[in-house]
Amino acid sequence: MKSISTYLSVMETAFNEASAPQTLLEQIDALKKVLPTSDMESLLEGYSRAFEPSGGLLAPPTETFHTSTTPGHAITRHVEVADVAGFYKAFGVKVAEGSERPDHITAELEFLQLLALKEAQALEDEGGEENASICLNATRSFLKDHLLLWVVPFAEKLENPAVHPFYQALGQLLSDFVLWDASVLGIGDATPQTG
Repeated sequence: MKSISTYLSVMETAFNEASAPQTLLEQIDALKKVLPTSDMESLLEGYSRAFEPSGGLLAPPTETFHTSTTPGHAITRHVEVADVAGFYKAFGVKVAEGSERPDHITAELEFLQLLALKEAQALEDEGGEENASICLNATRSFLKDHLLLWVVPFAEKLENPAVHPFYQALGQLLSDFVLWDASVLGIGDATPQTG
């Protein structure tokens, strides 16, 4: 639990330095308030209830679940997952067999983190502006074509009263952060799909 508190403090510092919207700082405060009243057992039970089929799957953590309202989804969902995997492959990311699906929230967020790190490294490298631009354009495309389509409906599902308050607060922070990040990157006009 101490590591979660430390991570939240690091996020708070980063948000302050980036002049992030006040709502993001308020959501970190909300998480800090929920954390002391949460033990590991309740967090694990809450995780299972929210994200695992055996626990109830109140907030499915995969893109294709939340984009299922698109026409012909039964046919196109494999194309969506393949497109996600194509982004990963283009940047040298291999999804390990037996790991989460490529369209899982953790995989998509880790990929965006990797793109940010690659962009930062490219900006440090002499003559790396072109590589940095490639990473930035990939980030914009991935957000617009994938994460922005489902992060809001995913967070809305986490608002379910049966979901542990920690995951409710975390979902709201995630959704608002992704929307803010998209806005900073110039794609704030992308309209998230509602669930």
